[in-house]
Amino acid sequence: NGEATFANLDVANFSVANLLSGKYNVARDLGPYGADLAPLKEALLKPHGKPSSLGNPAAAVYRAAPKRLSNGDCLRARTESGCQRLMFFHTN
Repeated sequence: NGEATFANLDVANFSVANLLSGKYNVARDLGPYGADLAPLKEALLKPHGKPSSLGNPAAAVYRAAPKRLSNGDCLRARTESGCQRLMFFHTN
């Protein structure tokens, strides 16, 4: 991995108090984790089946959603009917 380095972050003992007092240290010694292991055998995977002409149903629902849900028909109808309490948000 070229110039890659190792760091073991001890999250269980990570706190502001330990960090500021110097009690928290990042272990950089890879020695305890090293071992000579035989290489794994090659994994042979079955080819995928043909994709459905309908596509992934979950992706279709996501793609059909308005980019900004507050512009959707259901919320627009509520706005026109006088609803004043709408929460606007965006989808990813």
